Amino acid sequence: MSDFLEFVLWVCIVLGTYKVLKLVLSVLWYLFTCCARSQAPDLHARYANRGEPENLLPQKKSYAVVTGGSDGIGLTMCHKLAAQGFNICIIARNSEKIDGVFADLKKLYPNTETTKVIVDFSELSDIE
Repeated sequence: MSDFLEFVLWVCIVLGTYKVLKLVLSVLWYLFTCCARSQAPDLHARYANRGEPENLLPQKKSYAVVTGGSDGIGLTMCHKLAAQGFNICIIARNSEKIDGVFADLKKLYPNTETTKVIVDFSELSDIE
């Protein structure tokens, strides 16, 4: 009977070791894919002018539309997208804040074109 118990113990050790190694490798893979990437993906290369013939690319301009881009997360997205080469269209409620954002974007990214849409989505009757 002791040979059988030794066999069961050996099988348990092997299976336990397999599970622990599998867990350690999955955690390491997660850390590598999520945390150790050296840079963010190039969204401009991936999404700008998709499917357009090469002869039309200089004529067409790609814009990233950012709602709430006058402050907070939207403002950060404007800076990230402008850094990747997108032109920026900001949709927000406050024209003065947007003008300040445009001044900052022009100073940091002189080749970026900007446009704005002033609208308050809580007042849908005002939207044409």
